[in-house]
Amino acid sequence: MDLSNDTGGNMWPMLLGLGPIFGDGIVGYFASHNNSFIGWGYSKGSVFCNKNEVMKLKTPYKLKNKIEKLAVIISNNTCSSGEATAVSFIGIKNSCFIGEPTYGNSTANRSFKLSNGAMIYLTVCKFADRNKKTYGVPINPDIVALNGTSKKTAIEWLNKK
Repeated sequence: MDLSNDTGGNMWPMLLGLGPIFGDGIVGYFASHNNSFIGWGYSKGSVFCNKNEVMKLKTPYKLKNKIEKLAVIISNNTCSSGEATAVSFIGIKNSCFIGEPTYGNSTANRSFKLSNGAMIYLTVCKFADRNKKTYGVPINPDIVALNGTSKKTAIEWLNKK
């Protein structure tokens, strides 16, 4: 899985497309300053947040084969919802993060309307993995690969027995 140039956008379509790889259940959290956690995840062709369906596929994809090993390529271009997607892979058995630390914008924002009609966007929480480890900082790779060697390193790791 190459997230090295996933600079963000909307996390929900990304999670929906990757859901069959994650499997059913909570794959990450929004963690607030007071240690409350709101889960996000995948189940039977839909993604959810706090048990509320966000998006659903008419015909969900089902994996034909079990994934034995999973290499997730990250870089300092992996940012924002790209980092939410990366966080969702943390804790998957036989997975390995390869590349460089992510950008470090592993947080969620919320808009607030000001009295003059202007809007302000503030960071309101950090991302947390399925084990509730919080981020808000760069996500570090398991194997560092610099100068464009991440894909080659990932292939080598995948081919190791």
